[in-house]
Order: sequence, then C-alpha cells, then structure tokens
Amino acid sequence: MEKKLTKKNVVRCEDSHNAQRLILWLPFAPHLKAEILFLTKDPGSVHLVDGQPGLLVRTARYKHIGLIHGYIPVLDDRYSPVYMKGDWIGVRRLPNPHLINYGLEYLAFNQDNKGLLCKLMPHKEKEKVLLQFHNGWYRPQVWKREQIQALFTIEILVPKLP
Repeated sequence: MEKKLTKKNVVRCEDSHNAQRLILWLPFAPHLKAEILFLTKDPGSVHLVDGQPGLLVRTARYKHIGLIHGYIPVLDDRYSPVYMKGDWIGVRRLPNPHLINYGLEYLAFNQDNKGLLCKLMPHKEKEKVLLQFHNGWYRPQVWKREQIQALFTIEILVPKLP
C-alpha cells in the first residue's frame, strides 16, 4: 500500500528503517511529476500510481544531488563485470526516450515495463535499436524504437549504499 507524503502525514526518519522505505517514484511519462512515497517495495521495481508506470528509486542525497534522480540496485549479471549484481547505480530519467545517444549505458524500459541495463546501439533498420550487454552470455536484443517507454542514463556506480 502506498502512502503519499504531505505536511499532514510526515514520516519521521530518525531511524534507518523508516529512511530506507522512503522511495521516489519517477514516472515514465516526462510530463508527470515525481512523488515521494512511503512503500515496502524495493527500489528498481516498476510501480503504478493512478495507472501510470514509474520506476522506484532510493532518494538521492550526499554529493550526487542534481546529477541523478535516485539509486537502484543492479538486479542481474547482464552487465557484469562492469556492474555486478547487488551494486547500486545512480540513474537519471531522460525527458525524451526517442533521442538516443548511441554507445552509452541506459536502463531501458519497454511497454511491458521490463527494464534492461544495456548499451544502445544503432540497428540497420532505422525504426529499431540494438540492446547490447557486457556479459557475453547474453545475446543482443532488438527492440523497435516505439517499444521504448522510458530511458534512464546510468550516471554513477556506488558499490554499496549505507
């Protein structure tokens, strides 16, 4: 169950247990505003608010504020040894998922809300993109550009968060 934070129901975060449950919801649609929620769901998962999907991230703090929107854990080994399962990465939502700077690392979400940490490369067909993974055990995938619902750039690697 989600609980939006307002001035009337501010949650005290003096203990680390409550502080870790404050989650920032970054909507996939760039015209919607991000919201801070009090959830028991894990960062890195997709959550619907009023029928709109968005990525749940731990709130950004310390010196990374402004550079990133929040932190998520790496959930699989597709991009190892660069990012290992369990590492935390700082992500920033891009306002337009169809303006792609090829060769950079992204967290890409398709219309099924499936997210993949990958490097986006051009495809021989202009309406498609190639998703490459650093780990050689995974074969590249091809997505139609229109399938991309949201793109997040990978800005920083944080091996462990407190």
